[in-house]
Amino acid sequence: MFVAAGYQFYAMACFLAGCSVAVTGLLTYIVPFESMTHAHRPQQLLVVAVICLALCDVWTIIIQPIVLDWRVKQVIFLTPGLLLFPTLYFARESPRWLVAKGRLNEAEAVMRQAATINNFPLPLITCLMEKLKEQLKNWTVRENTDTGDLLDARSLRRRALATFVVSFSISLVLYVDTLYVVQYEEFWISVFTVVLTLLTCAVMHYLIAGVTLVTVLTVCFVITGCMQSAISIAVNLRWGLFTKALLVLSKSVSNVFTLHCLTYIMELFPSAIRAKRLLLLLWLLSHRNSVCSCDAHSTACRVRRRSLGHDGTPCFRVPPRGTLSTEDDCD
Repeated sequence: MFVAAGYQFYAMACFLAGCSVAVTGLLTYIVPFESMTHAHRPQQLLVVAVICLALCDVWTIIIQPIVLDWRVKQVIFLTPGLLLFPTLYFARESPRWLVAKGRLNEAEAVMRQAATINNFPLPLITCLMEKLKEQLKNWTVRENTDTGDLLDARSLRRRALATFVVSFSISLVLYVDTLYVVQYEEFWISVFTVVLTLLTCAVMHYLIAGVTLVTVLTVCFVITGCMQSAISIAVNLRWGLFTKALLVLSKSVSNVFTLHCLTYIMELFPSAIRAKRLLLLLWLLSHRNSVCSCDAHSTACRVRRRSLGHDGTPCFRVPPRGTLSTEDDCD
């Protein structure tokens, strides 16, 4: 994006950046998901992801007021992502993933190494591996049993994908309606976004603990849709302050809501195909924002704007700010 001289090159750069963001988001989301304890995995992952989103906004609050060239700011915003490389270099494959691929010997080696580091009894690892091998032998027998009382996996997957499509559409409306009117330069927008994001996460955790997840997601879809409708009306009527307040609320809710949707989808897919589905979803989400950023680059050169190309990635990333051109670049 640094050397893009025209709209076509900038669009291509956004396309390639979207692919890169999708792959990075896949690795940083699937690795902790596959390695966490199954009983508390969704809660742990949601807490980590929400904290990372809050840290992204805190990083923005620190860097945004500093007067620097936008290229330097872009590098600064992407710098925390470099911390992923040593982590991914030394990370071992998840035993759950190895078991799903049928590589039991490699899975046993990883589990024994982890047990040695954590002072976990090795006989329990041996017992677990024997049970896994026994289950694989009896797999053909279980496939022939009556499964009438089980949930239809295809139906669950269709519902999960439909949930993502609705969330995708709602978030697209948010960016399209506010791209040309609302700016993110004000200090209070980032501060209140951090506060409301953490508050929304706490509320969602309380609701999920007492209400079923499907009910919570359904109610959140309705609330988010109402907020998007209110934002559309406020933008058309040029209510600047009211629009910004709604944007802060909607951005905070959407961040937490998107993470819950992704976690819900991840829980429905088995390990062997989970990464492929998540990569597709993240790729669509990142390119949704790339389209918005390219559109702004081609028609709004008179106003200093920030790129929205990385905001779709859910966790362990810092979104770039101030990457679009200024008046001097358009002359």
